[in-house]
Amino acid sequence: MVNQDGAYSGVVGLAYPKLTTYKEELPLFYNLWKQKKISLPLFSVFLTTSSKSSLTSELVLGGIDKSKYTGSITYVQVSPKGYWEFKLTNVMIGRTVISGSKNTPAISDTGTTYIYGPSKQVKAFYAAINAYQYDNDGDYGVDCEAISSLPSLTFTISGVPFTLLPQHYIYNESLTGGNKLCLSAISASTDTDNDSREYWLLGDSFLQRFYSVYNMGTNQVGFAKSVLYKS
Repeated sequence: MVNQDGAYSGVVGLAYPKLTTYKEELPLFYNLWKQKKISLPLFSVFLTTSSKSSLTSELVLGGIDKSKYTGSITYVQVSPKGYWEFKLTNVMIGRTVISGSKNTPAISDTGTTYIYGPSKQVKAFYAAINAYQYDNDGDYGVDCEAISSLPSLTFTISGVPFTLLPQHYIYNESLTGGNKLCLSAISASTDTDNDSREYWLLGDSFLQRFYSVYNMGTNQVGFAKSVLYKS
């Protein structure tokens, strides 16, 4: 798990057994279910958005905390069964479609702090928000005064839009002298899945706004708007 400040508090493998290093190993969650230590073959995750929040991050093994989300949960089928990988309907920045293929894969990952996407699609995202390259590490920034006027970023899953507001995908870093640097939480990646397809990796910048459910019984991932969505 990675906390809201980007620090590791420990690593627990919660993906499918296929990803274990040794064939005889079983991931923690899968082992709990096999030994009948939990009532349902699912777990759910609630992540806080700030250390100032009155709520704390939460992992529920074998259940769902209905107090941590609003509305209904949208489910999508996992494919293939390794990471919690699924297909997006599309990705849009404002009204511009940057991924219109229904076969664009995405992976939900609580162990990743930010969001990563296919290089061409992220390049289109940068162009839409007038981002500039901040350094040689691939970091992109925007004018801090322009954040409120930036378009929303929407990931459509099973036909349902999950929208990040500008303040969700832009984060501030304090500089010496009291100045602030506004950087994008979206970065480009050329990593591919087992089918050699570039994918979106939805890390904590996404999951802090959407409650997530991981069901090994039905092989589905579910998302709903977090009660901390606006923060």
